[in-house]
Amino acid sequence: MIVGTKAALTEEQLLDRREKGATWFEVHTNYEDIENLETTIEKKSVLKEIGLKTYCVHAPMYDENNIWLPFVATDEKLQKKSFDFFKKTVMIANEICHYEKPLVIAHIDLLIYMSEFDNKEKFKDYHKRAITEMNEFLIKNYPNVTLLIENSMKIIQRKEITIIPNDYTEELKECFDELKPTNIGFLIDTCHLEASCNINKMIPNKQTYTSIYEIIYLFKDYLKQIHLSKAKYFGSRSHEHGAGFSKKSQDDMAYMKEFLLFLNLIGYKNPITIETYEENISDAINYKLTRETIEEANRQLNNIFDFEF
Repeated sequence: MIVGTKAALTEEQLLDRREKGATWFEVHTNYEDIENLETTIEKKSVLKEIGLKTYCVHAPMYDENNIWLPFVATDEKLQKKSFDFFKKTVMIANEICHYEKPLVIAHIDLLIYMSEFDNKEKFKDYHKRAITEMNEFLIKNYPNVTLLIENSMKIIQRKEITIIPNDYTEELKECFDELKPTNIGFLIDTCHLEASCNINKMIPNKQTYTSIYEIIYLFKDYLKQIHLSKAKYFGSRSHEHGAGFSKKSQDDMAYMKEFLLFLNLIGYKNPITIETYEENISDAINYKLTRETIEEANRQLNNIFDFEF
Protein backbone atom coordinates (compact mmCIF):
# COMPACT_ATOMS: atom_id res chain seq x y z
CA MET A 1 0.00 0.00 0.00
CA ILE A 2 1.26 3.47 -0.92
CA VAL A 3 1.47 6.04 1.86
CA GLY A 4 2.58 9.26 0.25
CA THR A 5 3.23 12.87 1.08
CA LYS A 6 1.85 15.97 -0.66
CA ALA A 7 3.78 18.70 -2.46
CA ALA A 8 3.52 21.30 -5.17
CA LEU A 9 5.72 20.93 -8.22
CA THR A 10 8.38 23.26 -6.84
CA GLU A 11 11.96 22.12 -6.43
CA GLU A 12 12.11 23.35 -2.83
CA GLN A 13 9.11 21.29 -1.72
CA LEU A 14 10.08 18.23 -3.75
CA LEU A 15 13.63 18.17 -2.36
CA ASP A 16 12.29 18.54 1.17
CA ARG A 17 9.95 15.56 0.79
CA ARG A 18 12.72 13.42 -0.67
CA GLU A 19 15.08 14.39 2.16
CA LYS A 20 12.40 13.33 4.64
CA GLY A 21 12.28 9.86 3.13
CA ALA A 22 9.35 10.10 0.74
CA THR A 23 9.27 8.26 -2.58
CA TRP A 24 5.59 8.62 -3.43
CA PHE A 25 3.67 11.89 -3.37
CA GLU A 26 0.40 13.56 -4.35
CA VAL A 27 0.75 16.63 -6.56
CA HIS A 28 -0.84 19.84 -5.31
CA THR A 29 -1.80 22.16 -8.17
CA ASN A 30 -3.12 25.69 -8.55
CA TYR A 31 -4.64 27.57 -11.48
CA GLU A 32 -1.19 28.55 -12.80
CA ASP A 33 -0.30 24.88 -13.25
CA ILE A 34 -3.38 24.50 -15.42
CA GLU A 35 -2.75 27.67 -17.41
CA ASN A 36 0.81 26.50 -18.13
CA LEU A 37 -0.14 22.93 -18.94
CA GLU A 38 2.88 21.98 -21.05
CA THR A 39 5.34 23.41 -18.52
CA THR A 40 3.62 21.50 -15.73
CA ILE A 41 3.80 18.22 -17.64
CA GLU A 42 7.48 18.80 -18.44
CA LYS A 43 8.25 18.78 -14.71
CA LYS A 44 8.05 14.99 -14.85
CA SER A 45 11.78 15.09 -15.67
CA VAL A 46 12.43 16.93 -12.38
CA LEU A 47 10.66 14.16 -10.46
CA LYS A 48 12.93 11.59 -12.09
CA GLU A 49 16.05 13.56 -11.14
CA ILE A 50 14.95 13.95 -7.51
CA GLY A 51 13.71 10.36 -7.20
CA LEU A 52 10.01 10.95 -6.53
CA LYS A 53 6.98 9.18 -8.00
CA THR A 54 3.40 10.38 -8.08
CA TYR A 55 0.11 8.50 -7.94
CA CYS A 56 -2.33 11.37 -7.76
CA VAL A 57 -2.89 14.98 -8.82
CA HIS A 58 -5.15 17.25 -6.78
CA ALA A 59 -7.07 19.63 -9.03
CA PRO A 60 -6.95 23.36 -8.20
CA MET A 61 -9.48 24.41 -5.59
CA TYR A 62 -9.67 28.02 -6.80
CA ASP A 63 -9.48 29.77 -10.15
CA GLU A 64 -7.47 32.89 -11.04
CA ASN A 65 -10.13 35.06 -9.34
CA ASN A 66 -10.09 33.01 -6.15
CA ILE A 67 -13.47 31.46 -7.00
CA TRP A 68 -14.04 27.98 -5.55
CA LEU A 69 -14.14 25.23 -8.17
CA PRO A 70 -16.72 22.64 -7.06
CA PHE A 71 -17.43 19.27 -8.61
CA VAL A 72 -21.07 20.30 -8.90
CA ALA A 73 -22.53 23.79 -9.27
CA THR A 74 -26.02 25.02 -10.11
CA ASP A 75 -24.42 27.89 -12.07
CA GLU A 76 -23.78 26.51 -15.56
CA LYS A 77 -20.79 28.77 -16.28
CA LEU A 78 -19.10 27.78 -13.01
CA GLN A 79 -19.85 24.10 -13.68
CA LYS A 80 -18.25 24.31 -17.11
CA LYS A 81 -15.21 26.16 -15.77
CA SER A 82 -14.73 23.62 -12.97
CA PHE A 83 -14.90 20.72 -15.40
CA ASP A 84 -12.45 22.44 -17.77
CA PHE A 85 -9.98 22.67 -14.88
CA PHE A 86 -10.61 19.07 -13.83
CA LYS A 87 -10.20 17.72 -17.37
CA LYS A 88 -6.86 19.49 -17.76
CA THR A 89 -5.82 18.07 -14.39
CA VAL A 90 -6.67 14.63 -15.77
CA MET A 91 -4.33 15.34 -18.69
CA ILE A 92 -1.53 16.18 -16.24
CA ALA A 93 -2.13 13.02 -14.20
CA ASN A 94 -2.18 10.88 -17.32
CA GLU A 95 1.24 12.23 -18.33
CA ILE A 96 3.17 12.47 -15.05
CA CYS A 97 1.79 9.76 -12.76
CA HIS A 98 3.81 6.59 -12.20
CA TYR A 99 0.80 4.79 -10.69
CA GLU A 100 -0.85 2.25 -13.00
CA LYS A 101 -4.26 3.89 -12.57
CA PRO A 102 -3.65 7.63 -11.94
CA LEU A 103 -5.97 9.46 -9.57
CA VAL A 104 -7.31 13.01 -9.76
CA ILE A 105 -9.03 14.75 -6.83
CA ALA A 106 -11.81 17.32 -6.96
CA HIS A 107 -13.67 18.73 -3.98
CA ILE A 108 -17.39 18.44 -3.60
CA ASP A 109 -19.07 21.83 -3.34
CA LEU A 110 -18.31 23.82 -0.20
CA LEU A 111 -21.06 22.85 2.21
CA ILE A 112 -21.83 26.51 2.79
CA TYR A 113 -23.34 26.49 -0.70
CA MET A 114 -25.34 23.32 -0.20
CA SER A 115 -28.43 25.45 0.39
CA GLU A 116 -28.61 25.61 -3.43
CA PHE A 117 -29.80 22.01 -3.21
CA ASP A 118 -32.87 22.62 -1.11
CA ASN A 119 -34.08 19.05 -1.34
CA LYS A 120 -32.73 15.55 -1.77
CA GLU A 121 -34.01 15.12 -5.32
CA LYS A 122 -32.32 18.30 -6.57
CA PHE A 123 -29.03 17.34 -4.93
CA LYS A 124 -29.07 13.88 -6.48
CA ASP A 125 -30.12 15.15 -9.91
CA TYR A 126 -27.23 17.60 -10.20
CA HIS A 127 -24.66 15.20 -8.78
CA LYS A 128 -25.74 12.25 -10.92
CA ARG A 129 -25.50 14.41 -14.05
CA ALA A 130 -22.02 15.61 -13.11
CA ILE A 131 -20.79 12.12 -12.22
CA THR A 132 -22.17 10.72 -15.47
CA GLU A 133 -20.62 13.48 -17.62
CA MET A 134 -17.17 13.14 -16.09
CA ASN A 135 -17.30 9.36 -16.06
CA GLU A 136 -18.13 9.28 -19.78
CA PHE A 137 -15.34 11.75 -20.55
CA LEU A 138 -12.81 9.56 -18.74
CA ILE A 139 -13.98 6.30 -20.30
CA LYS A 140 -13.72 7.81 -23.78
CA ASN A 141 -10.44 9.74 -23.41
CA TYR A 142 -8.51 8.55 -20.34
CA PRO A 143 -9.85 5.11 -19.34
CA ASN A 144 -7.01 4.45 -16.88
CA VAL A 145 -7.65 7.64 -14.86
CA THR A 146 -10.11 7.82 -11.96
CA LEU A 147 -11.47 11.10 -10.64
CA LEU A 148 -12.19 11.18 -6.91
CA ILE A 149 -14.71 13.35 -5.10
CA GLU A 150 -13.37 14.54 -1.74
CA ASN A 151 -15.65 15.12 1.25
CA SER A 152 -15.92 18.58 2.76
CA MET A 153 -16.48 19.79 6.33
CA LYS A 154 -19.73 20.52 8.09
CA ILE A 155 -18.54 23.81 9.53
CA ILE A 156 -17.21 26.79 7.60
CA GLN A 157 -15.48 29.80 9.14
CA ARG A 158 -15.23 32.88 6.96
CA LYS A 159 -16.44 36.19 8.43
CA GLU A 160 -18.67 34.16 10.71
CA ILE A 161 -19.08 30.49 11.57
CA THR A 162 -21.72 28.58 9.62
CA ILE A 163 -22.87 25.09 10.57
CA ILE A 164 -24.47 23.04 7.80
CA PRO A 165 -27.45 21.02 9.09
CA ASN A 166 -27.42 18.44 6.27
CA ASP A 167 -24.23 17.36 4.50
CA TYR A 168 -26.05 14.97 2.11
CA THR A 169 -23.79 12.05 3.02
CA GLU A 170 -26.34 9.35 2.30
CA GLU A 171 -27.63 11.05 -0.84
CA LEU A 172 -24.12 11.10 -2.33
CA LYS A 173 -23.73 7.41 -1.52
CA GLU A 174 -27.06 6.76 -3.28
CA CYS A 175 -25.72 8.50 -6.41
CA PHE A 176 -22.80 6.07 -6.49
CA ASP A 177 -25.06 3.08 -5.81
CA GLU A 178 -27.46 4.00 -8.60
CA LEU A 179 -24.84 4.91 -11.23
CA LYS A 180 -21.99 2.50 -10.40
CA PRO A 181 -19.46 4.77 -12.20
CA THR A 182 -16.34 2.96 -13.37
CA ASN A 183 -14.01 5.97 -13.36
CA ILE A 184 -15.38 8.06 -10.49
CA GLY A 185 -14.53 7.20 -6.91
CA PHE A 186 -14.56 8.72 -3.45
CA LEU A 187 -11.80 10.18 -1.32
CA ILE A 188 -12.22 10.54 2.42
CA ASP A 189 -10.32 13.26 4.24
CA THR A 190 -10.18 12.10 7.86
CA CYS A 191 -9.69 15.64 9.15
CA HIS A 192 -12.83 16.88 7.39
CA LEU A 193 -14.66 13.79 8.57
CA GLU A 194 -13.52 14.04 12.19
CA ALA A 195 -14.45 17.73 12.37
CA SER A 196 -17.93 16.98 11.02
CA CYS A 197 -18.40 14.09 13.45
CA ASN A 198 -17.45 16.38 16.33
CA ILE A 199 -20.22 18.74 15.25
CA ASN A 200 -22.68 15.87 14.94
CA LYS A 201 -21.97 14.77 18.51
CA MET A 202 -23.02 18.20 19.76
CA ILE A 203 -25.83 19.01 17.31
CA PRO A 204 -27.49 15.74 16.24
CA ASN A 205 -30.04 15.57 13.43
CA LYS A 206 -31.80 12.92 11.39
CA GLN A 207 -28.67 12.21 9.39
CA THR A 208 -26.04 12.04 12.09
CA TYR A 209 -22.76 10.16 11.96
CA THR A 210 -20.54 10.49 15.02
CA SER A 211 -17.69 8.15 14.05
CA ILE A 212 -15.35 8.43 11.08
CA TYR A 213 -15.52 4.67 10.77
CA GLU A 214 -19.27 4.74 10.05
CA ILE A 215 -18.74 6.89 6.97
CA ILE A 216 -15.57 5.11 5.80
CA TYR A 217 -17.54 1.86 5.95
CA LEU A 218 -20.49 3.49 4.16
CA PHE A 219 -18.28 4.44 1.19
CA LYS A 220 -15.89 1.48 1.32
CA ASP A 221 -16.94 0.09 -2.08
CA TYR A 222 -16.06 3.39 -3.79
CA LEU A 223 -13.15 4.49 -1.59
CA LYS A 224 -10.03 4.89 -3.73
CA GLN A 225 -7.87 7.14 -1.54
CA ILE A 226 -7.60 8.62 1.95
CA HIS A 227 -6.21 11.94 3.16
CA LEU A 228 -4.88 11.26 6.64
CA SER A 229 -4.62 13.83 9.43
CA LYS A 230 -6.53 14.86 12.56
CA ALA A 231 -8.97 17.64 13.36
CA LYS A 232 -8.72 19.46 16.66
CA TYR A 233 -12.18 20.52 17.80
CA PHE A 234 -14.03 21.54 14.60
CA GLY A 235 -10.99 22.01 12.36
CA SER A 236 -12.12 25.52 11.47
CA ARG A 237 -8.82 27.31 12.22
CA SER A 238 -5.50 26.59 10.53
CA HIS A 239 -3.76 25.15 13.61
CA GLU A 240 -6.76 22.87 14.23
CA HIS A 241 -6.94 21.59 10.65
CA GLY A 242 -4.70 18.82 9.40
CA ALA A 243 -3.00 18.06 12.71
CA GLY A 244 -0.33 15.39 12.59
CA PHE A 245 0.50 12.38 14.77
CA SER A 246 3.44 11.54 17.02
CA LYS A 247 4.62 8.08 18.02
CA LYS A 248 5.53 9.56 21.42
CA SER A 249 1.85 10.15 22.13
CA GLN A 250 -0.06 7.19 23.56
CA ASP A 251 -3.33 8.66 22.25
CA ASP A 252 -1.90 9.02 18.75
CA MET A 253 -0.53 5.50 18.77
CA ALA A 254 -3.87 4.09 19.95
CA TYR A 255 -5.68 6.08 17.24
CA MET A 256 -3.31 4.91 14.53
CA LYS A 257 -3.46 1.23 15.50
CA GLU A 258 -7.26 1.33 15.56
CA PHE A 259 -7.27 3.08 12.18
CA LEU A 260 -4.95 0.52 10.58
CA LEU A 261 -6.89 -2.38 12.06
CA PHE A 262 -10.11 -0.97 10.63
CA LEU A 263 -8.59 -0.52 7.16
CA ASN A 264 -7.39 -4.12 7.31
CA LEU A 265 -10.85 -5.26 8.41
CA ILE A 266 -12.56 -3.69 5.38
CA GLY A 267 -9.81 -4.81 3.00
CA TYR A 268 -8.61 -1.33 2.07
CA LYS A 269 -5.46 -1.41 -0.09
CA ASN A 270 -5.55 1.89 -1.99
CA PRO A 271 -3.24 4.90 -1.47
CA ILE A 272 -3.12 7.12 1.58
CA THR A 273 -1.80 10.67 1.49
CA ILE A 274 -0.45 12.14 4.72
CA GLU A 275 -1.98 15.61 4.41
CA THR A 276 -0.78 17.52 7.45
CA TYR A 277 -0.64 21.22 8.17
CA GLU A 278 2.92 22.51 8.03
CA GLU A 279 3.97 25.88 9.42
CA ASN A 280 6.63 25.90 6.71
CA ILE A 281 5.37 24.13 3.61
CA SER A 282 8.98 23.51 2.54
CA ASP A 283 9.80 21.73 5.82
CA ALA A 284 7.20 18.98 6.23
CA ILE A 285 7.95 18.08 9.85
CA ASN A 286 4.41 16.87 10.63
CA TYR A 287 4.47 14.60 7.58
CA LYS A 288 7.63 12.95 8.87
CA LEU A 289 6.29 12.55 12.42
CA THR A 290 3.03 11.08 11.13
CA ARG A 291 4.83 8.65 8.83
CA GLU A 292 6.95 7.47 11.78
CA THR A 293 3.73 6.96 13.78
CA ILE A 294 2.25 4.83 10.99
CA GLU A 295 5.43 2.77 10.76
CA GLU A 296 5.54 2.15 14.51
CA ALA A 297 1.84 1.33 14.75
CA ASN A 298 2.16 -1.13 11.89
CA ARG A 299 5.22 -2.70 13.53
CA GLN A 300 3.27 -3.18 16.78
CA LEU A 301 0.52 -4.85 14.74
CA ASN A 302 3.03 -7.35 13.31
CA ASN A 303 3.23 -5.49 9.99
CA ILE A 304 -0.30 -6.14 8.78
CA PHE A 305 0.44 -3.78 5.87
CA ASP A 306 3.35 -3.71 3.43
CA PHE A 307 3.74 0.04 3.08
CA GLU A 308 5.56 1.93 0.34
CA PHE A 309 6.46 5.43 1.47
